[in-house]
Amino acid sequence: MDTYTINDVLRSNGFVRGEEEIVNAVIGLAQILVLIPVSITTGLSVSIIPNITKSFVQNNFGLLKEQMGQSLLILTFIIMPASFGIFVLAEPLYQLLLAGNSPVLGGQILKVYAPAAILIAFYGITTSILQAINQQKKLIIGLFIGIIIKVILNFALPSIFLEKGFILATYFGYFTSLTFNILIIQRTIGLKRLKIKYRLVSILVSALIMAISVYFLKEFLEEFAGTFLIVMICSSLGILLYILSLYGINFFRFRNFLKGK
Repeated sequence: MDTYTINDVLRSNGFVRGEEEIVNAVIGLAQILVLIPVSITTGLSVSIIPNITKSFVQNNFGLLKEQMGQSLLILTFIIMPASFGIFVLAEPLYQLLLAGNSPVLGGQILKVYAPAAILIAFYGITTSILQAINQQKKLIIGLFIGIIIKVILNFALPSIFLEKGFILATYFGYFTSLTFNILIIQRTIGLKRLKIKYRLVSILVSALIMAISVYFLKEFLEEFAGTFLIVMICSSLGILLYILSLYGINFFRFRNFLKGK
């Protein structure tokens, strides 16, 4: 959608010919980078959807909610640190992979776009769940509403936020459709009894610890290291720190589980 609207909208907001093409290309490239972890996480979490369909057909809602919880946890476990990591390392990551395509603007765009991976991934999994519980028609309604929001804001927001306005429009579009999907799932099978709140919070906290630590490490390495070393070192230590933080937060809970408490 952005590909067909960005040029005209930016020209109407004072961009000269050629500048809007650069912005269009950079947004497209940033989107590709953001969608890489989304594709991986969605593929892993959606693998359990056939089981959800089977449980729904059998009216086994207890097992269905357990399977939904597993799918959401798999998704969150991967997409949260990936999104935070891309956000923190946006500039060196873009320069490393796409250095010849406006690296300064690209880093800024990628930083703004990175958190959208979370919305896109959760929209994808809720879409699959709605298909599994035979709510395809309502799914299309939610998608249509999100597209309308995206189209309207694609013309409204760039006049205020310039090139970042298209990305913010994407946020609002996905958020609207995701909220609609969640409401339909809640009305159909309910979400209140999903016993994953603690684990979701532990994943979020661990990802935040990782992101803050990687940010300061990146700032330190930028004094003497190149983009390749920065990305490699920060990525490796970030993954390690995320796993250790997650283990530390869940250690006592896991120990009590082993003891049967």
